[in-house]
Amino acid sequence: MRGIGGSDQDFLERFKKYGWFLDDLVLTPVNHLTKSERKAKRREAQNNLAERIAEYQPVAIVSLLLGIKDIVEAAAIAAGSSASRYAVPFPGNGHQSRFHAEMARIIPELPKLTEPT
Repeated sequence: MRGIGGSDQDFLERFKKYGWFLDDLVLTPVNHLTKSERKAKRREAQNNLAERIAEYQPVAIVSLLLGIKDIVEAAAIAAGSSASRYAVPFPGNGHQSRFHAEMARIIPELPKLTEPT
């Protein structure tokens, strides 16, 4: 995330201080699977994600892959979450500039536990 507030390390430290965290939809690697197998694994992971969302009680959720937006949305609804929801393209396969632009747009809107020092 270089370009949005300094070095990668600075960004990760600020990320943690804001009370933000990362979570994977599927908790096992899926990169080696076919497209249809990845889609199936994502659908299978929806209930587990819903349980984690219910536990975390986030106030905002950002999906880092447009293709999982509907699954994350359904998991949030199943968890009874009223969190604001956003989706951005995954920063790979030539979508890095779109990812950075979308993140730059939404970061100011995301709730933070602390302000930058």
